Amino acid sequence: MYLTSQRVTRTDGASTGVNVFLHSHVDDGPITTEGDFHKVLKEITESHPGRLIDQHVELKPGGNTVLSYLDIVAPDNAKHDEIESALLGFEGAAAQGPWPVSDRIGRVIVSFGVVFGLGGLEAGEFARLREAALTVLAR
Repeated sequence: MYLTSQRVTRTDGASTGVNVFLHSHVDDGPITTEGDFHKVLKEITESHPGRLIDQHVELKPGGNTVLSYLDIVAPDNAKHDEIESALLGFEGAAAQGPWPVSDRIGRVIVSFGVVFGLGGLEAGEFARLREAALTVLAR
């Protein structure tokens, strides 16, 4: 499973929103989060995101600038509580940085990043993205 939550803005800065995309790897065979979690994170987020199964879109994708993001990679059989617990355990690292910051908590790999101009607002950004991601995951 690959779940990403992003706060994006139009290139003209006129509007912002949070977009969330949930991908499954059931059709591709199970993924593992064991081993070098940085390598697993990069492979899933950049090369093998899986099949899109749900989304929440506030700004139509394409041509937007990402202001902050939260990437979550976990086995497809991970339960909502397992993901939520990992995100709560990651909250301190997300607030402290340096950004981007990534970690593996149990079977869940989490990565969070913000643009330079959002310095001092990281905890709020993380909370906003976490809630949006968990809302999509719970559907």
